[in-house]
Amino acid sequence: MSPQYIKEKRLNLSVVANSAELLKAEALPLQQVDDTPRAGGSTAPNPPLCSAQGQALHQNGAGQAQADPLLKWHYPWQQGCRYHSFSQYLKGRFPFKVHKIALHAGFTCPNRDGYKGTGGCTYCANESFSPNARGTLQPVGEQVRNGKQYLKRRYGAEKFIVYFQAFSNTYADIETLMSRYNEALEDKDVIGLSIGTRPDCVPDEVLSLLDSYKDDYHLWVEYGLQSIHDRTLKRVNRCHTYKDFEEAVRRTKALGINVCAHVILGLPGEDWADMMATAEALSKLGIDGVKLHHLYVARSTPMAEEYSRGLVKTMGVEEYVTLAADFLERIPSETTVQRLVGDTEGEALISPIWSLAKAEILQAITGELRRRDSYQGKKCLPCTVLVQGRHGSVPASPENLDFSLTTPQKNKGSRV
Repeated sequence: MSPQYIKEKRLNLSVVANSAELLKAEALPLQQVDDTPRAGGSTAPNPPLCSAQGQALHQNGAGQAQADPLLKWHYPWQQGCRYHSFSQYLKGRFPFKVHKIALHAGFTCPNRDGYKGTGGCTYCANESFSPNARGTLQPVGEQVRNGKQYLKRRYGAEKFIVYFQAFSNTYADIETLMSRYNEALEDKDVIGLSIGTRPDCVPDEVLSLLDSYKDDYHLWVEYGLQSIHDRTLKRVNRCHTYKDFEEAVRRTKALGINVCAHVILGLPGEDWADMMATAEALSKLGIDGVKLHHLYVARSTPMAEEYSRGLVKTMGVEEYVTLAADFLERIPSETTVQRLVGDTEGEALISPIWSLAKAEILQAITGELRRRDSYQGKKCLPCTVLVQGRHGSVPASPENLDFSLTTPQKNKGSRV
Protein backbone atom coordinates (compact mmCIF):
# COMPACT_ATOMS: atom_id res chain seq x y z
CA MET A 1 0.00 0.00 0.00
CA SER A 2 1.56 3.28 -1.10
CA PRO A 3 2.40 6.12 1.33
CA GLN A 4 0.28 8.46 -0.81
CA TYR A 5 -2.75 6.16 -0.44
CA ILE A 6 -2.29 6.02 3.35
CA LYS A 7 -1.97 9.80 3.47
CA GLU A 8 -5.13 10.27 1.40
CA LYS A 9 -7.09 7.84 3.57
CA ARG A 10 -6.07 9.66 6.75
CA LEU A 11 -7.02 12.97 5.16
CA ASN A 12 -10.34 11.50 4.09
CA LEU A 13 -11.19 10.29 7.58
CA SER A 14 -10.42 13.75 8.88
CA VAL A 15 -12.71 15.33 6.29
CA VAL A 16 -15.55 12.95 7.19
CA ALA A 17 -15.10 13.49 10.91
CA ASN A 18 -15.11 17.24 10.47
CA SER A 19 -18.16 17.26 8.18
CA ALA A 20 -20.26 17.17 10.93
CA GLU A 21 -23.11 17.93 12.58
CA LEU A 22 -24.08 14.55 11.08
CA LEU A 23 -21.52 12.63 13.09
CA LYS A 24 -22.15 14.69 16.21
CA ALA A 25 -25.71 13.44 16.13
CA GLU A 26 -24.47 9.84 16.02
CA ALA A 27 -22.12 10.45 18.96
CA LEU A 28 -25.07 11.18 21.24
CA PRO A 29 -26.62 8.30 23.21
CA LEU A 30 -29.34 6.48 21.30
CA GLN A 31 -32.62 8.18 22.06
CA GLN A 32 -35.28 6.16 23.79
CA VAL A 33 -38.18 5.59 21.43
CA ASP A 34 -41.46 7.00 22.71
CA ASP A 35 -43.91 4.11 22.55
CA THR A 36 -46.87 6.15 23.78
CA PRO A 37 -49.84 5.40 21.48
CA ARG A 38 -50.61 8.30 19.16
CA ALA A 39 -53.59 9.30 17.10
CA GLY A 40 -54.84 6.29 15.21
CA GLY A 41 -52.97 3.88 17.47
CA SER A 42 -49.48 4.19 15.92
CA THR A 43 -46.55 3.46 18.22
CA ALA A 44 -43.89 4.53 15.68
CA PRO A 45 -41.86 7.71 16.39
CA ASN A 46 -44.01 9.48 13.78
CA PRO A 47 -47.09 8.14 12.00
CA PRO A 48 -45.93 6.85 8.57
CA LEU A 49 -46.86 9.07 5.64
CA CYS A 50 -48.42 6.38 3.50
CA SER A 51 -51.73 5.14 2.16
CA ALA A 52 -54.56 4.16 4.50
CA GLN A 53 -53.76 0.51 3.83
CA GLY A 54 -50.08 1.11 4.54
CA GLN A 55 -50.94 3.07 7.69
CA ALA A 56 -52.93 0.12 9.01
CA LEU A 57 -50.06 -2.18 8.11
CA HIS A 58 -47.57 -0.12 10.11
CA GLN A 59 -49.91 0.34 13.07
CA ASN A 60 -50.64 -3.36 13.28
CA GLY A 61 -46.97 -4.22 12.95
CA ALA A 62 -45.90 -1.85 15.70
CA GLY A 63 -48.52 -3.27 18.04
CA GLN A 64 -47.53 -6.84 17.16
CA ALA A 65 -43.88 -6.03 17.83
CA GLN A 66 -44.70 -4.63 21.26
CA ALA A 67 -46.79 -7.66 22.16
CA ASP A 68 -44.39 -10.26 20.77
CA PRO A 69 -40.62 -9.75 21.24
CA LEU A 70 -39.97 -12.30 18.49
CA LEU A 71 -41.36 -9.82 15.96
CA LYS A 72 -39.38 -6.82 17.17
CA TRP A 73 -36.63 -7.31 14.62
CA HIS A 74 -39.17 -6.80 11.85
CA TYR A 75 -39.94 -3.25 12.97
CA PRO A 76 -36.56 -1.62 13.57
CA TRP A 77 -37.88 1.55 15.23
CA GLN A 78 -39.11 -0.63 18.10
CA GLN A 79 -35.45 -1.14 19.03
CA GLY A 80 -34.37 2.44 18.49
CA CYS A 81 -32.93 1.53 15.08
CA ARG A 82 -33.44 3.73 12.06
CA TYR A 83 -33.38 1.15 9.29
CA HIS A 84 -33.82 -2.60 8.88
CA SER A 85 -30.25 -3.83 8.44
CA PHE A 86 -29.41 -7.26 7.10
CA SER A 87 -27.66 -8.09 10.36
CA GLN A 88 -30.94 -7.43 12.22
CA TYR A 89 -32.75 -9.63 9.72
CA LEU A 90 -30.30 -12.51 10.20
CA LYS A 91 -30.40 -12.22 13.99
CA GLY A 92 -34.18 -12.40 13.89
CA ARG A 93 -34.22 -15.45 11.67
CA PHE A 94 -31.36 -17.63 12.92
CA PRO A 95 -30.27 -18.71 16.43
CA PHE A 96 -26.59 -18.55 15.42
CA LYS A 97 -24.23 -15.95 13.97
CA VAL A 98 -24.47 -15.91 10.17
CA HIS A 99 -22.08 -14.24 7.72
CA LYS A 100 -21.79 -14.15 3.94
CA ILE A 101 -18.85 -15.64 2.05
CA ALA A 102 -18.30 -13.77 -1.24
CA LEU A 103 -17.32 -16.00 -4.17
CA HIS A 104 -15.97 -15.59 -7.70
CA ALA A 105 -17.09 -18.60 -9.74
CA GLY A 106 -15.48 -17.60 -13.04
CA PHE A 107 -18.58 -16.40 -14.89
CA THR A 108 -18.88 -13.38 -17.19
CA CYS A 109 -21.70 -11.07 -18.41
CA PRO A 110 -23.60 -10.77 -21.70
CA ASN A 111 -22.51 -7.13 -22.04
CA ARG A 112 -18.88 -8.26 -21.82
CA ASP A 113 -18.65 -11.32 -24.04
CA GLY A 114 -20.34 -9.78 -27.08
CA TYR A 115 -23.74 -11.44 -26.74
CA LYS A 116 -25.37 -8.11 -25.88
CA GLY A 117 -22.38 -5.80 -25.84
CA THR A 118 -18.72 -5.45 -24.99
CA GLY A 119 -16.76 -3.64 -22.31
CA GLY A 120 -19.22 -4.37 -19.50
CA CYS A 121 -20.86 -1.70 -17.35
CA THR A 122 -18.85 1.51 -17.60
CA TYR A 123 -18.37 1.70 -13.82
CA CYS A 124 -17.56 -1.97 -13.22
CA ALA A 125 -14.20 -3.22 -11.98
CA ASN A 126 -14.96 -6.44 -10.12
CA GLU A 127 -11.49 -6.61 -8.63
CA SER A 128 -12.21 -3.33 -6.83
CA PHE A 129 -14.95 -4.86 -4.64
CA SER A 130 -14.65 -8.65 -4.94
CA PRO A 131 -11.60 -10.01 -3.07
CA ASN A 132 -11.67 -13.32 -4.95
CA ALA A 133 -11.52 -11.47 -8.28
CA ARG A 134 -7.94 -10.45 -7.52
CA GLY A 135 -5.11 -12.78 -8.41
CA THR A 136 -5.44 -16.43 -9.45
CA LEU A 137 -8.99 -17.77 -9.39
CA GLN A 138 -9.36 -20.48 -6.74
CA PRO A 139 -11.83 -23.38 -6.90
CA VAL A 140 -15.19 -22.49 -5.36
CA GLY A 141 -14.81 -25.02 -2.55
CA GLU A 142 -11.43 -23.59 -1.59
CA GLN A 143 -12.87 -20.07 -1.54
CA VAL A 144 -15.59 -21.29 0.83
CA ARG A 145 -13.07 -22.93 3.17
CA ASN A 146 -10.81 -19.87 3.23
CA GLY A 147 -13.74 -17.49 3.73
CA LYS A 148 -15.16 -19.64 6.51
CA GLN A 149 -11.86 -19.72 8.41
CA TYR A 150 -11.42 -15.96 8.09
CA LEU A 151 -14.97 -15.08 9.18
CA LYS A 152 -14.87 -17.48 12.13
CA ARG A 153 -11.60 -16.00 13.32
CA ARG A 154 -12.47 -12.35 12.67
CA TYR A 155 -16.17 -12.20 13.60
CA GLY A 156 -16.98 -15.42 15.43
CA ALA A 157 -19.26 -16.55 12.59
CA GLU A 158 -20.94 -19.93 13.05
CA LYS A 159 -22.94 -20.50 9.87
CA PHE A 160 -22.63 -19.08 6.37
CA ILE A 161 -24.48 -17.88 3.29
CA VAL A 162 -22.40 -18.43 0.16
CA TYR A 163 -22.70 -15.38 -2.07
CA PHE A 164 -21.90 -15.78 -5.76
CA GLN A 165 -20.86 -12.17 -6.26
CA ALA A 166 -18.63 -11.49 -9.25
CA PHE A 167 -20.27 -10.91 -12.64
CA SER A 168 -23.49 -12.75 -13.67
CA ASN A 169 -23.80 -16.00 -11.74
CA THR A 170 -26.65 -17.49 -13.75
CA TYR A 171 -25.02 -16.86 -17.13
CA ALA A 172 -23.99 -20.42 -18.03
CA ASP A 173 -25.51 -23.78 -18.88
CA ILE A 174 -27.49 -25.61 -16.21
CA GLU A 175 -24.86 -28.31 -15.64
CA THR A 176 -22.15 -25.72 -14.97
CA LEU A 177 -24.37 -23.70 -12.64
CA MET A 178 -25.43 -26.76 -10.68
CA SER A 179 -21.83 -27.92 -10.35
CA ARG A 180 -20.60 -24.56 -8.99
CA TYR A 181 -23.54 -24.10 -6.63
CA ASN A 182 -23.31 -27.64 -5.26
CA GLU A 183 -19.57 -27.31 -4.69
CA ALA A 184 -20.18 -24.22 -2.55
CA LEU A 185 -22.97 -25.94 -0.61
CA GLU A 186 -20.98 -29.03 0.34
CA ASP A 187 -19.77 -27.51 3.62
CA LYS A 188 -22.05 -28.50 6.51
CA ASP A 189 -21.90 -24.97 7.96
CA VAL A 190 -23.36 -23.40 4.81
CA ILE A 191 -27.06 -22.71 5.41
CA GLY A 192 -27.78 -20.20 2.65
CA LEU A 193 -27.27 -19.40 -1.01
CA SER A 194 -27.29 -15.92 -2.55
CA ILE A 195 -26.91 -15.49 -6.30
CA GLY A 196 -25.87 -12.17 -7.82
CA THR A 197 -26.93 -11.81 -11.44
CA ARG A 198 -28.63 -9.69 -14.11
CA PRO A 199 -32.39 -9.60 -14.72
CA ASP A 200 -31.88 -10.74 -18.32
CA CYS A 201 -29.99 -13.90 -17.28
CA VAL A 202 -32.72 -15.95 -15.57
CA PRO A 203 -34.54 -18.16 -18.09
CA ASP A 204 -37.16 -20.51 -16.69
CA GLU A 205 -34.78 -23.46 -16.39
CA VAL A 206 -32.39 -21.38 -14.26
CA LEU A 207 -35.17 -20.23 -11.94
CA SER A 208 -36.31 -23.85 -11.64
CA LEU A 209 -32.78 -24.83 -10.60
CA LEU A 210 -32.66 -22.08 -8.00
CA ASP A 211 -36.10 -23.03 -6.74
CA SER A 212 -34.83 -26.56 -6.10
CA TYR A 213 -32.54 -25.20 -3.34
CA LYS A 214 -35.27 -23.25 -1.57
CA ASP A 215 -36.45 -25.96 0.82
CA ASP A 216 -32.99 -26.74 2.17
CA TYR A 217 -31.21 -23.38 2.09
CA HIS A 218 -32.00 -19.77 2.83
CA LEU A 219 -32.19 -18.47 -0.73
CA TRP A 220 -31.74 -15.02 -2.26
CA VAL A 221 -31.43 -13.80 -5.83
CA GLU A 222 -29.72 -10.42 -6.12
CA TYR A 223 -30.51 -8.52 -9.30
CA GLY A 224 -28.35 -5.68 -10.52
CA LEU A 225 -30.81 -2.90 -11.37
CA GLN A 226 -28.87 0.31 -10.54
CA SER A 227 -31.70 2.56 -11.85
CA ILE A 228 -35.25 2.25 -13.17
CA HIS A 229 -34.48 4.75 -15.95
CA ASP A 230 -33.66 3.16 -19.31
CA ARG A 231 -31.72 6.22 -20.46
CA THR A 232 -29.39 5.75 -17.49
CA LEU A 233 -29.03 2.02 -18.08
CA LYS A 234 -28.08 2.74 -21.68
CA ARG A 235 -25.65 5.47 -20.59
CA VAL A 236 -23.68 3.03 -18.42
CA ASN A 237 -23.90 0.13 -20.94
CA ARG A 238 -26.08 -2.17 -18.84
CA CYS A 239 -27.68 -3.58 -22.02
CA HIS A 240 -30.97 -4.43 -20.33
CA THR A 241 -34.13 -2.47 -19.51
CA TYR A 242 -36.20 -1.77 -16.43
CA LYS A 243 -38.93 -3.94 -17.95
CA ASP A 244 -36.45 -6.85 -17.90
CA PHE A 245 -36.00 -6.24 -14.18
CA GLU A 246 -39.74 -6.03 -13.45
CA GLU A 247 -40.36 -9.28 -15.27
CA ALA A 248 -37.48 -11.08 -13.53
CA VAL A 249 -38.71 -9.93 -10.11
CA ARG A 250 -42.27 -11.05 -10.86
CA ARG A 251 -41.15 -14.51 -11.97
CA THR A 252 -38.72 -14.95 -9.08
CA LYS A 253 -41.13 -13.85 -6.36
CA ALA A 254 -43.83 -16.09 -7.84
CA LEU A 255 -41.62 -18.99 -6.74
CA GLY A 256 -41.31 -17.61 -3.21
CA ILE A 257 -37.62 -16.72 -3.65
CA ASN A 258 -36.27 -13.65 -1.83
CA VAL A 259 -35.24 -10.84 -4.18
CA CYS A 260 -32.63 -8.16 -3.49
CA ALA A 261 -32.11 -5.19 -5.83
CA HIS A 262 -28.80 -3.36 -6.30
CA VAL A 263 -29.11 0.40 -6.79
CA ILE A 264 -26.45 3.06 -7.43
CA LEU A 265 -27.06 6.65 -6.34
CA GLY A 266 -25.33 9.38 -8.32
CA LEU A 267 -25.27 7.81 -11.79
CA PRO A 268 -24.54 10.24 -14.66
CA GLY A 269 -27.54 12.34 -15.68
CA GLU A 270 -29.73 11.49 -12.68
CA ASP A 271 -31.13 14.05 -10.26
CA TRP A 272 -32.85 13.70 -6.89
CA ALA A 273 -36.26 13.01 -8.44
CA ASP A 274 -34.84 10.23 -10.64
CA MET A 275 -33.28 8.46 -7.66
CA MET A 276 -36.36 8.77 -5.48
CA ALA A 277 -38.46 7.39 -8.36
CA THR A 278 -36.27 4.28 -8.22
CA ALA A 279 -36.97 3.93 -4.49
CA GLU A 280 -40.72 4.25 -5.01
CA ALA A 281 -40.69 1.76 -7.90
CA LEU A 282 -38.94 -0.82 -5.73
CA SER A 283 -41.56 -0.27 -3.03
CA LYS A 284 -44.34 -1.05 -5.48
CA LEU A 285 -42.60 -4.23 -6.61
CA GLY A 286 -42.35 -5.57 -3.07
CA ILE A 287 -38.59 -6.09 -3.15
CA ASP A 288 -37.39 -8.11 -0.14
CA GLY A 289 -33.96 -6.50 0.11
CA VAL A 290 -31.92 -3.65 -1.30
CA LYS A 291 -28.23 -2.91 -1.65
CA LEU A 292 -27.52 0.78 -1.96
CA HIS A 293 -24.24 1.98 -3.45
CA HIS A 294 -22.83 5.42 -4.10
CA LEU A 295 -21.23 5.99 -7.49
CA TYR A 296 -17.46 5.68 -7.27
CA VAL A 297 -14.89 5.68 -10.04
CA ALA A 298 -12.44 2.78 -10.15
CA ARG A 299 -9.27 2.47 -12.17
CA SER A 300 -9.26 0.51 -15.44
CA THR A 301 -12.91 1.22 -16.22
CA PRO A 302 -14.50 3.16 -19.10
CA MET A 303 -15.91 5.55 -16.49
CA ALA A 304 -12.39 6.35 -15.28
CA GLU A 305 -11.67 7.77 -18.73
CA GLU A 306 -14.92 9.75 -18.67
CA TYR A 307 -14.04 11.07 -15.22
CA SER A 308 -10.61 12.24 -16.39
CA ARG A 309 -12.34 14.24 -19.15
CA GLY A 310 -14.80 15.84 -16.75
CA LEU A 311 -17.80 13.94 -18.12
CA VAL A 312 -18.62 12.21 -14.82
CA LYS A 313 -18.75 13.68 -11.33
CA THR A 314 -18.97 11.99 -7.95
CA MET A 315 -20.84 13.18 -4.86
CA GLY A 316 -19.59 14.77 -1.68
CA VAL A 317 -20.14 12.89 1.55
CA GLU A 318 -22.88 15.21 2.83
CA GLU A 319 -24.82 14.86 -0.43
CA TYR A 320 -24.67 11.07 -0.31
CA VAL A 321 -25.69 10.90 3.34
CA THR A 322 -28.74 13.05 2.57
CA LEU A 323 -29.67 11.00 -0.50
CA ALA A 324 -29.31 7.69 1.34
CA ALA A 325 -31.57 8.93 4.13
CA ASP A 326 -34.12 10.18 1.58
CA PHE A 327 -34.04 6.80 -0.17
CA LEU A 328 -34.52 4.85 3.06
CA GLU A 329 -37.54 6.95 3.98
CA ARG A 330 -39.21 5.86 0.73
CA ILE A 331 -38.81 2.08 0.93
CA PRO A 332 -40.96 -0.16 3.17
CA SER A 333 -39.66 -0.82 6.67
CA GLU A 334 -39.97 -4.55 5.95
CA THR A 335 -37.30 -4.36 3.22
CA THR A 336 -33.91 -5.54 4.45
CA VAL A 337 -31.08 -3.10 3.78
CA GLN A 338 -28.14 -5.30 2.87
CA ARG A 339 -25.74 -2.48 2.03
CA LEU A 340 -25.68 1.32 2.35
CA VAL A 341 -22.20 2.15 1.06
CA GLY A 342 -20.29 0.65 -1.85
CA ASP A 343 -17.18 -1.37 -1.01
CA THR A 344 -13.94 -0.81 -2.90
CA GLU A 345 -10.29 -1.72 -2.57
CA GLY A 346 -8.22 1.39 -1.83
CA GLU A 347 -5.62 1.10 -4.58
CA ALA A 348 -8.35 0.77 -7.23
CA LEU A 349 -10.28 3.87 -6.14
CA ILE A 350 -10.06 7.18 -7.99
CA SER A 351 -13.02 9.09 -6.53
CA PRO A 352 -14.57 9.88 -4.10
CA ILE A 353 -11.85 9.28 -1.54
CA TRP A 354 -14.39 9.34 1.32
CA SER A 355 -15.57 5.92 0.07
CA LEU A 356 -12.86 4.39 2.25
CA ALA A 357 -14.48 5.64 5.48
CA LYS A 358 -17.36 3.15 5.38
CA ALA A 359 -18.05 2.95 9.12
CA GLU A 360 -18.16 6.73 9.45
CA ILE A 361 -20.59 7.02 6.53
CA LEU A 362 -22.94 4.45 8.05
CA GLN A 363 -22.86 6.38 11.32
CA ALA A 364 -23.57 9.61 9.46
CA ILE A 365 -26.63 8.13 7.70
CA THR A 366 -28.05 6.95 11.01
CA GLY A 367 -27.23 10.35 12.49
CA GLU A 368 -29.06 12.12 9.67
CA LEU A 369 -32.18 9.98 10.15
CA ARG A 370 -32.05 10.67 13.87
CA ARG A 371 -31.65 14.40 13.26
CA ARG A 372 -34.86 14.28 11.19
CA ASP A 373 -36.59 12.06 13.77
CA SER A 374 -37.10 9.73 10.82
CA TYR A 375 -36.67 6.08 9.88
CA GLN A 376 -36.92 3.66 6.97
CA GLY A 377 -40.41 3.67 5.49
CA LYS A 378 -41.59 6.96 7.00
CA LYS A 379 -42.40 8.39 3.56
CA CYS A 380 -43.18 5.11 1.84
CA LEU A 381 -46.15 6.19 -0.28
CA PRO A 382 -47.31 2.95 -1.93
CA CYS A 383 -47.23 0.50 1.02
CA THR A 384 -49.59 -1.62 -1.07
CA VAL A 385 -46.97 -4.17 -2.05
CA LEU A 386 -47.25 -7.92 -1.91
CA VAL A 387 -46.14 -9.51 1.32
CA GLN A 388 -43.98 -12.58 0.72
CA GLY A 389 -45.32 -15.12 3.16
CA ARG A 390 -44.46 -18.72 3.86
CA HIS A 391 -46.89 -19.85 1.20
CA GLY A 392 -46.44 -17.29 -1.57
CA SER A 393 -47.29 -13.65 -2.21
CA VAL A 394 -50.49 -12.15 -0.82
CA PRO A 395 -51.84 -8.57 -0.81
CA ALA A 396 -50.36 -6.42 1.96
CA SER A 397 -52.71 -6.14 4.92
CA PRO A 398 -52.29 -6.37 8.70
CA GLU A 399 -53.78 -9.86 8.70
CA ASN A 400 -51.57 -11.10 5.87
CA LEU A 401 -48.45 -9.57 7.37
CA ASP A 402 -49.17 -11.27 10.69
CA PHE A 403 -49.75 -14.56 8.86
CA SER A 404 -46.56 -14.28 6.83
CA LEU A 405 -44.45 -13.68 9.93
CA THR A 406 -45.92 -16.21 12.31
CA THR A 407 -46.91 -19.20 10.16
CA PRO A 408 -44.26 -21.89 10.75
CA GLN A 409 -42.27 -23.47 7.93
CA LYS A 410 -43.41 -26.94 6.94
CA ASN A 411 -40.41 -27.95 4.84
CA LYS A 412 -39.03 -31.21 6.17
CA GLY A 413 -35.30 -31.25 6.68
CA SER A 414 -34.99 -27.55 5.94
CA ARG A 415 -31.90 -25.79 7.22
CA VAL A 416 -33.63 -22.43 7.11
